[in-house]
Parts: sequence; C-alpha cells; structure tokens
Amino acid sequence: MKKLLVLALAAMMLVGCKQEEPEPKETNEKVVSDSKEDEPKKESKYEHEELDAYEEVLSDHLKDNKDGFAAALINIEDDDYYELAMFNGDTEADGAYLYTYKDGKAIDMATDGFPFYGSYGYMNYVPKSGYFSYDYDGNGGDTNGDFMFFAFNLKDGKVENLCSLERVFYYDDSRADVFSNHNKEISESEYNELYQKYWYDYNGDDLEDLYYEGCSKLTSEDDIEAFLAENDVDEVEVSYTDEDIKAMSPAELFDAFCNGDVEGEYIDENGDSHPYTLDGFEIGGYDANDSLSIGEPVDVDNDGELEYELISPMYGSMFFDCKDGRVVLIAEGEGTAAMCSYTTYDGDTWIVHSDTTHVGRCMYFLDKYNGDLQIVDSMNLYWETEDYEEDSPKTYYFNDQEITEQEYNSYYQAIFE
Repeated sequence: MKKLLVLALAAMMLVGCKQEEPEPKETNEKVVSDSKEDEPKKESKYEHEELDAYEEVLSDHLKDNKDGFAAALINIEDDDYYELAMFNGDTEADGAYLYTYKDGKAIDMATDGFPFYGSYGYMNYVPKSGYFSYDYDGNGGDTNGDFMFFAFNLKDGKVENLCSLERVFYYDDSRADVFSNHNKEISESEYNELYQKYWYDYNGDDLEDLYYEGCSKLTSEDDIEAFLAENDVDEVEVSYTDEDIKAMSPAELFDAFCNGDVEGEYIDENGDSHPYTLDGFEIGGYDANDSLSIGEPVDVDNDGELEYELISPMYGSMFFDCKDGRVVLIAEGEGTAAMCSYTTYDGDTWIVHSDTTHVGRCMYFLDKYNGDLQIVDSMNLYWETEDYEEDSPKTYYFNDQEITEQEYNSYYQAIFE
C-alpha cells in the first residue's frame, strides 16, 4: 500500500512529463467481500446490507493502519446503497479510498493511476449524481508550478475518469502556459471548456466537501461497529403543512427547526422579516466554528414564557422565540467582540453582548426585551485604556459615563454575580 501511495504522489508531481495514457479506465472491481455459492447466506447484522461488506473492508484497513483512520458513508451514485470513504490522514498524499456496493459485494473503486481520490485529505462530490472530483496545486517549484484537476463519474459500480486536466505555468512568464488532458496537450480554450464543464457546472449548492476532519475517527473494532450502527438508519424526509406547524408546541417547533424541518426568521432593524436556518451548523458537532449545543430554555424576553437557546463555542448564545407557528431569532453572537449570553438583574432578564478577549478593553452591552421582542431598555458597563495597551491605566464607564473602579466593581457584582 505504501508503494502505491508513493507511486501515486510521484505521478502527480511530475511536471511536464507527458506519457500516452489509454482511454479512461473502469474500476478494477476487486471483490473485497464475497460468499461462496455452496455456503448458506449469512444473516445480515444491518438493515443496510452493504454495511456487512464494508465492515470487513474497515477491519482489514484497520489492520494496515493500527493508529486508526477516518471514514464516512456517502451517496455518490443514485442507488439504495452507501459508498464508503476512508482517509488515513490529511497530508499531501492522503486521498479517499473509495468503495461501492454491487451484486452483494464491496467493490474497490480504485482505477489505474488512482489508488485513492483526493489530496490533503479532501475531495468533492455531488450526492446521488455519480460525480466526484478533486484538485491538486503543485506550486512551489523553482521555475514553474502546476495545477491539476480530476473529475470522475460512478455508474453501475464502475468509475469513469471524465477528465485529468493540468496547467503548467512559469513564474517569470518566459514560456507560455501548457495545458493538457489525460497527458495529451490541448489548447487553453479546450482546457477552459473542460474545466467549466466538469467543475464550474457542478460547483453549486449541491456540491459537498468530503474531508478527513469531517469524518468519523476509527481506532478499534468497537469504533467500526458503532460507526456502522450509527449510519444504519435511513433519513426520513419530513414535510409539515402550515396547519401542522401552527399546532406545534414551542418545544416541538424548536426541535423541528433544529432538525431543519421548519424555517426560522429574524427581524431586521426596519421590522422586516428574513429567513433564518441553521445551514452550515451542526448540532453536537466537534468544530468550534460551526458546532452548536442546546442550552436550557430561559425567559429572555420577560413575558413569562420560555425561549430556546443554542450555544456556539465561538460566538456564544442564540436565542429563539418559538410560538404561534414561528421560530424567531431574538439575538445571537456577532463575533468575538460581541459574544452573546444573558444575565438576570434587578428582577429582569437582559441579553448581553460582551467583548472580553481583546487587549485594552472589557465591554458589556445589555438589552432588555419585552414579549413583542422589542428592546425596552439598554445599558452598558465597560473599561478601556486610551491606547488599548494592556499595561496602560484603565478608565471605567457605566452607561457611557465615567465612574470609579470601585463603582465599576459594584455594578459588575450586581449585574453578573
């Protein structure tokens, strides 16, 4: 396997070395899991029959990668079966080892020249279209660099290499760029036409990224079993009528919103409503940039009814008013200089936007809402230095009026402690 990796990477790094390449290859159709005709058929452990075959593939891969690897089940081809993707890491030579399922067997999708697909633990695909692709940027040579793009189609368990584009460019402009497809030189216009056809025409909302960090990490047989069991559930598309949504309780509305089955909204400063969804976020995810957790319901608009909270480790809380068939965003974090939270002060709940992580200032801006989601009162408490240097003297403020440090501490204790 290491030899294949080295050969694959070496082939990619050879700039300007043109060899005749045969027509696009289909998969080698290496059968990973098969059963003998004279043996009774083994009862499947999973609802998805392909998972039995993939379990053997994953176990074999773990034997060769004892420190573990990352895996995902995706739908490249438009059929009833998952494809299996495995990444050993996210270095330059790490692409996805892909398997599909056909006639009761796990099929290795490797083709001549492509033992894996991708680089730096990354590739793209369009679900249920058959299309997948990746690119490779070979910048860094002394005199020239190159850019490579590869696109493929999976159909009936076979892989077709749609294009293998390469552009060689020279840093000092002493030579014209050289363009090729399948190692055969082509014109720039032909290159652009193929790149448009096999990249830009697919690069829309349906295109998905598959990357090492976004996959499940598997280091043991228990991990493999748990991974397969977790994915052995079909996603059920839920569709609610307007009457269904209006009849939902606040908790049901919030749950449907988190699941992506009900669209939320936010109200701008002019009172206009705009759609709001959690696209790009993952409930219970691992990435601080896009993962959310569910907080405890709290009455943040002081109307005696509970509102619902999602928490981002990067920007703090997001508060939603859920009732009467609507999910309305009340407030959210607006960056590290406006982390969102709440506090109870003087018998009321206040939504807080704070900036406590930057040198030379520490700021709290508080708004009190009513049941109509209107701000009925605001206040601020902060200190800052004149030149925003850490060791410079601080000036303290409450509602933009200068106060003493002792007064600041008293306000802080009353509001937040």
